[in-house]
Amino acid sequence: MIDKKQPDEAGRLRTRARNTRALTLTTFFMAWGEQMIRQTAEQMWLRAFGGDAAVYALVRGRLESATAAISFFVTPLVAGLSDAVGRRALMIVSTFTIFGANTLPLFAPAHGTGRTTLLLLGARQMLYRIAIDLGQLVRQSSLGDMFAGNNAALAEATALDQALFPACKILAPLIGGALLQRNARLPWYLSCSSMGLQVLVSFRIGETLPKDMRLPFRWTVNANPLSFLTLFRRGQTMSVLGAMTMLARVGETGGQPLPAEQICNIHKANLLGWGVLERSRYESVNSVFRVAGLKLIAPAMRALNGSRGCMALTLTVYF
Repeated sequence: MIDKKQPDEAGRLRTRARNTRALTLTTFFMAWGEQMIRQTAEQMWLRAFGGDAAVYALVRGRLESATAAISFFVTPLVAGLSDAVGRRALMIVSTFTIFGANTLPLFAPAHGTGRTTLLLLGARQMLYRIAIDLGQLVRQSSLGDMFAGNNAALAEATALDQALFPACKILAPLIGGALLQRNARLPWYLSCSSMGLQVLVSFRIGETLPKDMRLPFRWTVNANPLSFLTLFRRGQTMSVLGAMTMLARVGETGGQPLPAEQICNIHKANLLGWGVLERSRYESVNSVFRVAGLKLIAPAMRALNGSRGCMALTLTVYF
């Protein structure tokens, strides 16, 4: 008698491997394109404000707040839609939006000043960040679908996904900084090319949520931005993790008009006299240590202290 379960299992594993590779590539192309224009985008913002870092910080802070507010209301809707219609369509929409938003600054005037430049940069920032957040949500949901019941494999796949960002920051800022000294638009062209490849690869991602596991979309539940509060009713462990995440996010902003990393970049430019190449080299060196922490130090800490001890030690160092 022929065992049909074994071929089905082999096909499922091949599909999972193909989807995992495609998801990893979309993350890589997105992260590479984002880091390629890191210095260029910052320089465009400062030029648009006449080099006034204080006004730049104030406006960017308000823009970040508006973007976060929109994501706060839109994220539950996208989460509900992904459970109702599947992950693949929303992932493709997310990559298209990221690509489209990233091309907007290319239409700015060559001198990089004026209201048109500010509007294009602001629209790019809002659309890009919202699409990134929503894409990350769908990407994590897809990984959860593929590795359901296998927490070790899910943790490994998630760690690889998160490690791609600092890995891309090792070389992409160096290349972007060198190109910026030749032509301010060259980094944008390469960044948009990378984002375009992300769109193409997204079509290789198969649907990870079977139709029999989808949930109906309900406005009363999915349109409620406060639905995340239900996490605090799912046991002590989930409540503690949720509270830690919320406090960590509040600590990251600290009431500052810009994230601390961007403020540090402004100080390096204004106080230390660092140019584009110096800042890009610093970003590369910093990313080497971040990759080492993700791939070497963190697993070693977990092996020695366990998940709970690793988390406690990490939070102590962060504090």
